[in-house]
Amino acid sequence: MYWANEGAGDLAEFVQQVVVTGDEVLFDSACRADVAAALD
Repeated sequence: MYWANEGAGDLAEFVQQVVVTGDEVLFDSACRADVAAALD
């Protein structure tokens, strides 16, 4: 999994998107399924 911290500007953009859309999903069902499969 790739994750990058691009700074305060990107964090502010992410928070604005969550506030505007109400979409606060960080890990979708495909990601959770991958983790579950790896733990089995």
